[in-house]
This record gives sequence, structure tokens and C-alpha cells, in this order.
Amino acid sequence: MIEICNMSKIYRIGKVAVKALDNISLCIKQHEFVSIVGPSGSGKSTLMNMIGCLDVPTSGEYRLDGMEVSGLTDDQLKSLPDNFLDAELRERVASHGVGFDFKVQLAEPGDKVDDPTVPLPESRKVVTAGRLVIAKVEPGAGGACDKITFNPLVLPKGVGASSDPVLLARPASYAVSLGRRLPDQK
Repeated sequence: MIEICNMSKIYRIGKVAVKALDNISLCIKQHEFVSIVGPSGSGKSTLMNMIGCLDVPTSGEYRLDGMEVSGLTDDQLKSLPDNFLDAELRERVASHGVGFDFKVQLAEPGDKVDDPTVPLPESRKVVTAGRLVIAKVEPGAGGACDKITFNPLVLPKGVGASSDPVLLARPASYAVSLGRRLPDQK
């Protein structure tokens, strides 16, 4: 079970404080499926990083299967076994797979796209950009995906990134995640 109570996360980018999560509370029971939706910059990725124990909140509580994890330091998180979420993921995938729908809300000329605290109007078109389905989990670590990271600024020809500061900050946080997945290089 995932229990989150009044979780907040503030990232500091130079002198700018970006409030990525603001007093989020939720409870997800075992075998329950939820969707996390919202406009760009609304905190979806940050929340997923918290749930996956890839980052720690600035404030609030997070219990994973009854274990308090929100107060753990980086060193304590690193000391958890690499596979501490493994059994649950394998069970979910084996029973019915795990899927993620990627939705994109399309901005129109004049929309403010450089401030993630300002949502696009609800009337803007939302399209499904794709669906990722995890249908099988291979045993063990060290697979081909361990060395892959996502950079949201690598875009196809003809598509450009906005000046949204959260978007511009994401490659650095994803690099930290990659660094945690890779073994120490000596």
C-alpha cells in the first residue's frame, strides 16, 4: 500500500525555488490502479520519483507497505536492497501487466508555456501520444536498460522545447537517477 500525507517537494534551481508538489495526500491500496494526470509541470514525474524512492520529499509523510520512507536520507535509501520493490512489480506484471498512457495537452498561440504553475485552459485538446505496457519482467539486473536515460530535451526535428524551467531542469535529475542505477565506476 502507498500512503502519502501532505507531501511537498521544492527544487532549488539557483536562486529560484520551484514547488513541484504542494501538500499532496493519497492512498493507493494493493491491486488498485490509479491514473496520475495533469498539465506539464503539475508534479506527475516528481510524484512518481517520490513513490519509487528515487527522491525524498521536502516535507510530508510517505509509507510504503507500512514502512516510513519519507524521512530516509539518501544514504538510507541507497542502503535499501536494489530489489525492494521487485516482488510487487513482478506480481502485478504477471497478473495483468502494467500500462502507462502518455497524454499531451496541446498549447495554442498565446498560451503561457514557460511557467509550470500556470495550467493550460481545460478547453485545450488532449491527445494520447502513446501507451507503454510492461508485459514481462526479466530476472536480475544488469540488462540493456540499466544504461538508458530519458532526456526530454532530445526532440524530433520540428519540435522545440519550451522555456519551462521545470522541463529545463529535468535532464539533471534524470542523470542522477541514471547514476544511481549504474554500478560505481572505479
